[in-house]
Amino acid sequence: MWKLYQNVGDIYKVSKFLGHRNVEQTKDDIDGFVDASWDEALIVSTS
Repeated sequence: MWKLYQNVGDIYKVSKFLGHRNVEQTKDDIDGFVDASWDEALIVSTS
């Protein structure tokens, strides 16, 4: 998710893409990612 946000650069677009009900949920999720390696773990776990 962090990489998605870095690439897109728009929290609102990321939020909509992920299907979040509001941007606050997306912000909370992004704040929870300490580093980009967590993105890889998320991708692997959802594949």
